[in-house]
Order: sequence, then structure tokens, then C-alpha cells
Amino acid sequence: MYDSYPIYVNTMQDVYVDDLALSLLHGWSFSIPWWDYLLWVLVLSFVIRAAMCLVKALEMWLRGKSGQFDHALHAPPRPKFWREFWQSMKGYGSSDSLSNDYWLPSILGTLELLVLPVVMATNNWTFVGAWVGFKALAQARHWIENRSAFNRFVFGTAILLIFSYVLAWKTIDVRQSYPQQLVMTLDV
Repeated sequence: MYDSYPIYVNTMQDVYVDDLALSLLHGWSFSIPWWDYLLWVLVLSFVIRAAMCLVKALEMWLRGKSGQFDHALHAPPRPKFWREFWQSMKGYGSSDSLSNDYWLPSILGTLELLVLPVVMATNNWTFVGAWVGFKALAQARHWIENRSAFNRFVFGTAILLIFSYVLAWKTIDVRQSYPQQLVMTLDV
């Protein structure tokens, strides 16, 4: 399926690496300066964080004190809505200790937003699917009890994948050919 190229020739034997690894290591470059790419990643990560916190605050506002959905969308946002939004944005200080995330999901999302555009641009979609599946599998048991957390996960993952695709399309140049042989001297 993929072509293989020798990665080093030193001890009279060739070690082959497939085209997949070469595309990730040598098959791309930035079309913009790297600091612009990093700035875009940070801005988009913050946008994702804000969108996720808005959805979470809306859920908490609609649930109210009873724990059941109120469905009062026609009413103007009460101060509790903005308080819930601010608590979610801060990542700590909520009365519900399970709501404190200490920005860990956002840090992971930022790392994903750094890596996924490169993986997408080099046409390694298997890694994208495997990563999303790995993340989903880790939380599957929890989602049986809390369906709204699953919906937030799907929403956040969709936004992340869309932003990653746009970043890949706008900021990553893909090389169409690879060197026939990469030679490194390694003592064995």
C-alpha cells in the first residue's frame, strides 16, 4: 500500500520506513511563519474554550436548582447564566468539584490543534480517527450516566476537527515527493 524507503545504510543492511512516517516527518512545511501558526492555534483554542463554556453554562442555567431542565429559553439570561459561564471559563472555584477542570481539556485541545492539522494535511486520516476513538473510549462508561457530557464532547470535537481542517488547508504546504533515500550514520 505504501512505498518504503531506506532510512539508514551503515551496517550493510537497510532499515525501511514507510511513506506514512516520511510524510509526517518530511512531507510538510508551514506556509506562514511558525509564530503565526502558534498564535492562530492559541486564538482558536480560546474560541473553542469559550464555546464549550457557553454550552456548559446554558446547560447549568436550564437545569436550575432542581437538576431537571427548565426549558426557559424564552427568558433573558439571568445573572446565574453569566456566573456559570465565568466559573466554567476560570476552570476552578465552582461549588461542584466535578465542574472544575483546571483548563486541562483546553490544554489537551491546544496540543491537538497543534498536531492534527499536520496529520490531516499529510493525509494520515487513520491517526485522526484513532485519536478521536481513543478519547471517546476513555469516557464511554461515564456518558451512560451523563448524556449531556457526551453531547458537549461531540460538539467540542466537531469544532476542533473543523478548525484543524481549516488550519491544515490554509497554513500547511505538503510536499509531493520524498527523497529516495535518507542517509544517517548510526553506529550499530
